[in-house]
Amino acid sequence: MKKILSRYTPNEWLILALFISSFISVFAVTGLLILTPVYFFVTKQAKKALPRNVFESLIFVFAALGVLFTFIYGRDSIWNYVKNTYALKEWYVKGLSILIVILAFDMTFLFRIVTRRALMDGLKFSVLLSYPCFLVAVVQRIFGLMGRSNDPGRVPSVFLNENYYGVALECLTLIALYFMLKEKEWKIRLFYLGSILVNIAGLWLSKCRTAFLVIAISFVIFLCVYNKKYIFGITIATALVFAALCLFPTIIPRGESLSDSLDLRIGIWNTALEEIKNSPLIGRGYFCYSWLYLEHEGAQFALHAHNMYLEILLNFGLFGFLSLFIYSGYQAVKTIRACMTDSIKNRCELCLTVSILAALIVHGMVDTTVFWPQTGVFFGLILGASRIYLPQTDANS
Repeated sequence: MKKILSRYTPNEWLILALFISSFISVFAVTGLLILTPVYFFVTKQAKKALPRNVFESLIFVFAALGVLFTFIYGRDSIWNYVKNTYALKEWYVKGLSILIVILAFDMTFLFRIVTRRALMDGLKFSVLLSYPCFLVAVVQRIFGLMGRSNDPGRVPSVFLNENYYGVALECLTLIALYFMLKEKEWKIRLFYLGSILVNIAGLWLSKCRTAFLVIAISFVIFLCVYNKKYIFGITIATALVFAALCLFPTIIPRGESLSDSLDLRIGIWNTALEEIKNSPLIGRGYFCYSWLYLEHEGAQFALHAHNMYLEILLNFGLFGFLSLFIYSGYQAVKTIRACMTDSIKNRCELCLTVSILAALIVHGMVDTTVFWPQTGVFFGLILGASRIYLPQTDANS
């Protein structure tokens, strides 16, 4: 045990704990993120949580705008959700806005301390934990333990909501594909292949329709970046799959209700767009759609705008959108450029980062699930840890 504990530095254990806690519960990973500032103060590393340039400062601008708009406009909202009535209290969204400020310091700190060893081992642990994660989903299905949507047959595993489970599976399948292509030993490759198959089965249990599309697109992008000779064959295969889905939508779970779901989302997006036009520069704070929709006759209720881009514009206005977009783009471009500095050595890393980014962009068009702590850990650490991909960076530094 002592040998295992000494293998990693305290900073690396923090990175590993974030991945592992994501498979325990949202409360575990959130609690760890809340306590992270205590850790960097106690270990005298607080300077690493501060921005070093204008681009890194933008995440703090975004967080500050979120607090400002939420405290000005935040209010209670009471809503009906599958025959149950819930109240989203003003104190909750205001508390959330403060936690996002803490998260901004956490992200800056984590991106600075993460090492290649910690990230890669954290991703390997995640692939391993996808197996028991699937078993939890099977047990839930057998005993009818449904998630927050109360939709018959849909299960969330350890992710509280079936759509969060679907997004986690998008990341896990890409991570497993990454390691499968990196490994040379066939037994280990079978382990990662098994994880891909298990995660696809888990996706079937979650019945997250968007995740099927996202995985298909991100897999195509991954393999095309990996080897250009696959592009023609993959393009033909993808076209055939999409044609089959258009002709026979029931191939995927809940495919028969796909058009109804799309109509519902279009109604939500139209309401969100109307509100954005009313206040384009400044937003109304976190979860503002949950009460703004009441000001539109016949508007469809939703907790959020079901579109990552509209949600950011609605909550934080153009100022908040640009600060977050520029910051995120800066981090993603740095990571991709770092992978490209040694394209032969980092070819698989480039495939992983580009495909994960594609998954984020595509899924963001119809939902905001990336903002969930359990799923955000994967996107954040893979796309934000640019320094570990640089040739001069030691694997353990």
